[in-house]
Amino acid sequence: MKRDHERSVTVTVRTEGGHSLTCSALMERDPNYLHWNRMSLLGDEKAMLSAMRLSGKGLVQWRLLSRNVPGLEAYTNDEFGSAIMRTVGRASGVNISHDSIQKIAAMELIELNEQVENREFDFPLGVTYGFLQRPSDWHVYSRAWSKRSNLTQRGPWRKVRDAGLRFRLLQVGEIQSDLRRSVEHEFIQIPGVEIPPVKTWEDPDQFFEAASELWFSLRIGITFWHRQLTCTLHERRTSKNSLCNIWHSEALEPRRTRARRERSQVLGECDKFLQSLSVTCHGLTDWKEQLHAAAFGYASSFENLTSEAALTRCVEGIECLLVAFEERHGFERKLVSSGRWRKTAGQLKKVIAEEGWEEEISSLAKRFVSSVPTMSLETRIQRMAQHFASRRKRQIPDLFDGIDRMINERNKIVHGRKIQDFQLLYVETMRARSIFEQLFLDFLGARRDVRLSSEARMAILQHSASEKA
Repeated sequence: MKRDHERSVTVTVRTEGGHSLTCSALMERDPNYLHWNRMSLLGDEKAMLSAMRLSGKGLVQWRLLSRNVPGLEAYTNDEFGSAIMRTVGRASGVNISHDSIQKIAAMELIELNEQVENREFDFPLGVTYGFLQRPSDWHVYSRAWSKRSNLTQRGPWRKVRDAGLRFRLLQVGEIQSDLRRSVEHEFIQIPGVEIPPVKTWEDPDQFFEAASELWFSLRIGITFWHRQLTCTLHERRTSKNSLCNIWHSEALEPRRTRARRERSQVLGECDKFLQSLSVTCHGLTDWKEQLHAAAFGYASSFENLTSEAALTRCVEGIECLLVAFEERHGFERKLVSSGRWRKTAGQLKKVIAEEGWEEEISSLAKRFVSSVPTMSLETRIQRMAQHFASRRKRQIPDLFDGIDRMINERNKIVHGRKIQDFQLLYVETMRARSIFEQLFLDFLGARRDVRLSSEARMAILQHSASEKA
């Protein structure tokens, strides 16, 4: 880990169009970041004019120039990545020479790759991911602390046989230096996941691609379990003759604390849940993005400051999950086919034309009847719940009986109508979260590894009793 806050380098910056600039630069690290996150280009007025051609082109690619060190010719050390040009310009004036060297541009580093190769290396094939933001309840279940380092804790291995991989949870300690604080060195715990192979991979690139797919599946589960977005901070890739560290630009955030009412209703061991989810997601490549969007909608409901936003975000997550379910199992949302409805819509348009309405109203009415009738959101949720209940020979939870009230409260918010009962709004938010948890676990076949609390059901019963009183 880099503790310095500045580093002088020589860099080549290039756009996709082929324009490039080679100059001196200053890599900088903000104390809120664990690695380099900015780069300032240095040069004269001519270099500044060249840097202007780099601006406004989207992402630019950069690579550090390094000299060969005598006696270490067998090593190949490369540092490169991507960045965004934020500002271009330099100070000018009567007393400033045109060929004076100063800062001419500022870049925000998006990705930084550090790659070392040597034929004498003999690293095992594997990849380790560290991520932010850090969950307050990230626990690595292990019998003992790692013998390798007293700053790192590793959990038990979990196999994903179909993918030819296994994983375990990590908690890696880092020492952060920050001169702004009275305590200069701060101990920071970074959560992560280690993924090695369980079979022989002839091509390391194929292994890294499979590990990336597994990591995406794990991110879906982590987002759901810990109710917050998971952003990759660091990737450490090892193969027989090379070591590669990939850093992503993510600011360090404090551990988040949650109120008692926002604790998860999903109980169990996180790594066992992630194993079940990974096995199922291995065959759901086409729907992973949809599942990630669904989990993010659910997690976002815990981050919103208002109850209105919490309910709408959670219902959005349910709708994303419904789309993935319907596409996977071949269910249609349309009540009739487009071909059959087209004939009926034509007849309805003739009736509208004969009514003699104004042109604007007639046009809107014709557009309305052109749309094929579709299932209501309530019916789609009930269909998904019934599908998994019938497969597993169990009853649908009674919290699904009040879906119409949940949807009605959500529609009031979306269409700008006044909320009359804020206690009901809170209860329906809890219902939406519980419904999402039920359907999400059923879809991924992970319910056997967890259990759901009855807090949402009790809140609904208490509110119903207060209404009757």
